[in-house]
Amino acid sequence: MVKPTVLLPRRAGEKVPQADEAACSSRDAMPLTRPSATLSPRAGRGDCSGFTLVEIVVVLAIFGAFLWIVVVLTSDMRTWQKKMPVNFMTHPQISAVVSRLRRDVQNATRPYYLEGYGENWRMSESTLIVYALQDRGTAETVVWDFSKEGEVTRRAFNDIAGQTTSWTARGTPTFRITDFPIPDHPDSVRIQATDKDGKLAIDQIIQPRAH
Repeated sequence: MVKPTVLLPRRAGEKVPQADEAACSSRDAMPLTRPSATLSPRAGRGDCSGFTLVEIVVVLAIFGAFLWIVVVLTSDMRTWQKKMPVNFMTHPQISAVVSRLRRDVQNATRPYYLEGYGENWRMSESTLIVYALQDRGTAETVVWDFSKEGEVTRRAFNDIAGQTTSWTARGTPTFRITDFPIPDHPDSVRIQATDKDGKLAIDQIIQPRAH
């Protein structure tokens, strides 16, 4: 152990030894007041830091609320999916069939619908034959064929050049075309489609527009 230095009073004029002078200098350099001790935010908890029970409960409550929101949204999506047998987002060709068919019927001009065309097609619930105007100003005979399961074929014919275009959509529900006369609009048609379980997926009424 280091022995403490004892400073004795000296008479006036007596020289202070070099070792004692160094001790006095170090004593004079020390501050007169002791620094105040600062308390840490976790004073009184010991040396180990961690989470309080309140903090853990708050985190669990936030996580539980988030989980509840996810469960509710998933349940709503499944309920809506049951109400809509055909998912138009996952089957874009169904939307293409409906939009093209609507355009052809709306562009129809006299005589609007034909009883038959050629030797292969006759107007029925699975076949629609419409005489429609095109963007270039000419008219074409458009045959919509719904007779094949899961497929819809659109064929366009010109009186001069014969068949001009052919387009087929696959993975479609079962379509049915019927006449649906409306007062002042006797040439309207009704388009219905059912899925594989027999649920009605599409039900629209389309009528030619005035030209």
